Amino acid sequence: MKFIKILLFCSISIFANAQNWYPVGGGIDFGYTELFSFEDKLFAGGYFSNIDGVSARGLAYWDDKKWRSFASDSLIYLLVRNFTTYKDDLYAHGNNSPFLNYGNMLKYEKHENTWVSLPNSEVYLSSFGFPDQYYAGNVFHAIEFQNELYIAGNFDRIGDKNLKNIARWNGNEWGAVTNNTGIELIVQYISNFTIFNDELIAWGRLNDIYYDESYVGFIIWDGETWTNLEGEIIPNLISNFDIWDIEVFQDDLYVAGSKLKIPGDEQFYALIKWDGNNWQGIQGFDSELIELRALKQFSNYLAIGGYNRNTEGDYLTSITVLYNGNTVKNIGSNQNLAIRNFVEFNKQLFAGTHLSTVLSSDDVGIYRLGSINLETEEKSKCIFFPNPTEGEFMITYEAKENTSTIIRFYSISGVLIQEKIFNDLKGPYLRRFNIQDFHTGIYVVQ
Repeated sequence: MKFIKILLFCSISIFANAQNWYPVGGGIDFGYTELFSFEDKLFAGGYFSNIDGVSARGLAYWDDKKWRSFASDSLIYLLVRNFTTYKDDLYAHGNNSPFLNYGNMLKYEKHENTWVSLPNSEVYLSSFGFPDQYYAGNVFHAIEFQNELYIAGNFDRIGDKNLKNIARWNGNEWGAVTNNTGIELIVQYISNFTIFNDELIAWGRLNDIYYDESYVGFIIWDGETWTNLEGEIIPNLISNFDIWDIEVFQDDLYVAGSKLKIPGDEQFYALIKWDGNNWQGIQGFDSELIELRALKQFSNYLAIGGYNRNTEGDYLTSITVLYNGNTVKNIGSNQNLAIRNFVEFNKQLFAGTHLSTVLSSDDVGIYRLGSINLETEEKSKCIFFPNPTEGEFMITYEAKENTSTIIRFYSISGVLIQEKIFNDLKGPYLRRFNIQDFHTGIYVVQ
């Protein structure tokens, strides 16, 4: 009878590398996706017509097995994005058609699992150039602040009210966001905003209608008055696309974009932060060819996404890194993809991307990160039986989080004989192995 003696050392190795992004379903046919997590569903909105081979017209959800569409005769939107929650409900904006100059604010009816248009909430742009779904009555961002829903974009009317580029909704009607100082200001654009130190902070341009003066940079709304930060960012090109995302991390305000400059520093950055008093450029993102578009606090890290460009401006490889406040760790790149946004769903990080016009069969547009901890080992209680064995045996262990588990077999001299990698979700596992091909001897399982 052949026995293989095995000594057991058990640990779970949690890693993050370029192979650790996993496609989620069959993905979209073209364009881009923005993701949002709400209750038990992962929502995808964007500029696509099919997802997982199903007609979707820019709006779908993930049911843990495949993407499902909300498409119906009453839902004709081609572009849905800017999801946000307001008073525990989910809202979004949808463009009806590239040949019409308006879209609608939408509300998710979770009990019926469908979407409806808010009454008197058509978002109009009275005059625009050639028909383009990116600019026709669009909403760039939405957020809840002081018990109201704020939206900002490219519009001059919502329903029957004249409201230019920013508005707020109290659950019943839309209203203006105006100063109480007697000085009327026009918001030319706001491309992004977030909550920082209990105030609404945004990137955009304000104009004084009496003196035709403008301020471009970060502006703060406290619920009554617009003010500005001390020391404004001066982008290389003044447009609403130099600043792509802002996120609060470790009590600082982080800003992602392209060719950003801070006062007193001539160097370009793609990532900078504001601590409430001073700006600081983050090293590692100082190439003029880097464009960062997505920031998301995830576990103890700041997830950062974007892409590397060539000198013509085309994106070549995606950038996905985790930042702990001191060091940057690369967690993979992919050809032809530009990271557009991150979202946390079921304690895992998902990424929505913008597909290149040059696609491979593996490009699906939506990905999940397999693990978040970097180069660490965590001891795990294991049961190993039978020992000794003729070749067949079982190992039980518990994954303490969603992770990648590596099980390695070594000779007594330390030579790696075999390696198995499992993409585990949090919970207990029982694995069966057969090493009958191994020579009789003593082996170590890690």
